[in-house]
Amino acid sequence: MGSLVNTNIYGGKDHIIKEWLAAVLRRGTSTDRVLASGYMIREKPLSSLRHIESLLSLISPVKKQLCIKAIDVLAYVFETILLPTKRTLIPFFNRPFSTLSKYQSALTEELAFKDCKNGTELPTNCQEYILAMWYFEDAIKKYYRQYLTALEKILLSETIEEEKSKA
Repeated sequence: MGSLVNTNIYGGKDHIIKEWLAAVLRRGTSTDRVLASGYMIREKPLSSLRHIESLLSLISPVKKQLCIKAIDVLAYVFETILLPTKRTLIPFFNRPFSTLSKYQSALTEELAFKDCKNGTELPTNCQEYILAMWYFEDAIKKYYRQYLTALEKILLSETIEEEKSKA
């Protein structure tokens, strides 16, 4: 999870899959876009916040089948990938910022943030990586709360019986 962006998911080994996913996310069917977003989240969680947002936006009683698929994909990624198993998520503002001074900054003249966009990974023991992980965890906490709220609205709307039975 060291890289901050999706630009080099497969290390240049399989550009066909990368191109196919990009095409599906742009022009695929709604169900294909949901599944492709889930795949992107699974492969590169740290750089897939926008995919989580797009899946959350689909949880609505208007399009029932798409809503059910988005709920299934989000339930899977939250349960198996995004949520820690042995502790609660910590908000960004509750983090021990004073401990960051123990770590070096990785962004220097040799490694700038723009280099990270080209696939260069940040060392895991640097200030920027730690801050990125704290930010990511805070975002996941907000998205999970948003997911639960949306799921509650769906269950209260009495429009999707299949999801009521799953819950």
